[in-house]
Amino acid sequence: MKYLSIDLETTGLDALNHQILSFSGILEDSRNKLRFEDCPKFNIYILRQTITGSAFAISMNSKIISLISRYGTLRTEEEKKGLCDSAHGIFLSPNAVPYYLYIWTLVHHEQKDYGFLLDPACWIDKKMTDVSIRQISEIRQTVDPVTVNVAGKNFATFDKKFIDQIENFYHFIRIRQRVLDPAVLFIDWKDDLSAPDLAVCKERAQISGIVTHDSLYDAWDVIELFRKFY
Repeated sequence: MKYLSIDLETTGLDALNHQILSFSGILEDSRNKLRFEDCPKFNIYILRQTITGSAFAISMNSKIISLISRYGTLRTEEEKKGLCDSAHGIFLSPNAVPYYLYIWTLVHHEQKDYGFLLDPACWIDKKMTDVSIRQISEIRQTVDPVTVNVAGKNFATFDKKFIDQIENFYHFIRIRQRVLDPAVLFIDWKDDLSAPDLAVCKERAQISGIVTHDSLYDAWDVIELFRKFY
């Protein structure tokens, strides 16, 4: 089975008033378990002129905010591409996110031949982004939205509420109703008062390393937890 492990870093817990800072996903195929380095993945930093959120969340995600701020000061294509490479991601305006993800899922989930539109050069400034969005809008007129299985720790009660606020997201990508959450696999039914958090799940699964609160690596943690069962 294929599923997309998704994780977000945000400026707080309130999906209506706080913001997504990073949006990451890793495509897993349970029949073909690849190394982290080889799995199809995306790592999006969302450009913001103004950051609104809780002091705790903003402090915790200060490195992401610093990257977003730095990108906004860069002027040349070479500088922006260099930051994309060093940050292992792409920087997009909020309205561009569903367009990029649509192409990403068409290429990696559906094996469609649109990979040229994933080149960071298509997205590094507003003019190029506008051209890419027009091209993708034309593709969407004839190609259906992509339907995906999604996995994530607390995805249904947290991440999806933020994704729901992304304009046009569901015009391009459909999420199946049954979301995969690894917590139920690691509950101590005798002693737990609630489902375990990601750190406890990793400990019980004997997976080393802390929870990084880096959206890409947290998405990988979820895959590693599920891999204990296939």
